[in-house]
Amino acid sequence: MYTQIWYIIGCCVKFCRERGKNVKFHRIPIADSKLCQIWFSRIGSDNLFMKDAKTLGNYQICHKHFDDMCKIETKAGLKPFSIPILHLPKVPS
Repeated sequence: MYTQIWYIIGCCVKFCRERGKNVKFHRIPIADSKLCQIWFSRIGSDNLFMKDAKTLGNYQICHKHFDDMCKIETKAGLKPFSIPILHLPKVPS
């Protein structure tokens, strides 16, 4: 016998409230460390810097944080080297 665990997928961008099945999400690009760091600095989730790669694979960013130029029209994916640029928290410079 096993226990099924259900969870709601949510966006890891600080202050974003997007959740649920009808929202498109994108995984953090953990294979590219430089791109990964850019994503972290833009989304305002400082706690992600401390996570290991396996754990980071569970974190996702919703589609609304990406410009249309980043999106692949025929699929729900992103073009290589896309970065989140829309609806982001104000990060101190």
